[in-house]
Amino acid sequence: MLSSQRIHHVSVFARDLEVSTRFYTDVLGVRRIERPPFSNEGTWFEVGESKHQIHLMALPQGSDVLDRPQHSEHFALWVDSYKKTIAWLDQCSVPYDAYPDSVAGFAQIYIRDPDGHLIELSCDYNS
Repeated sequence: MLSSQRIHHVSVFARDLEVSTRFYTDVLGVRRIERPPFSNEGTWFEVGESKHQIHLMALPQGSDVLDRPQHSEHFALWVDSYKKTIAWLDQCSVPYDAYPDSVAGFAQIYIRDPDGHLIELSCDYNS
C-alpha cells in the first residue's frame, strides 16, 4: 500500500497568468516561490507555513481548459518512497508515467483515477 504523507500541490490553469498571479498574491495572500524551468509558463505559490503549494499553469493561447494536455490540472500527493510506489502500482496493474529525474527537483509519477482525473505522486527519487 502507498504511504501518502500529505497533499503536496494542486495545479490549475490560468487564462491570463499575470492577472491570476496578482489575484493569488494580492487577494489570497499566498507567497510566490521559485518555479523550476519547465518549458511552459507558470507561477508557483506556497500556502502559509504548511508547505502546501498551488501551481498555476499558463493555458496555451487558443486552448480551452477542457483540452486537457497530458499533465493538466491535477493534485499531487507526497509519498514516502519512489521504489515502493512504482512496485505498488505495478502490483495493482495501474498504468503510470514516471519521471524520476524531473526538472521539478523531485520524482514525479502520474496516474489517473477511474474517472480519468490526473494524480501526481511526488517523492524524493532516492527514497
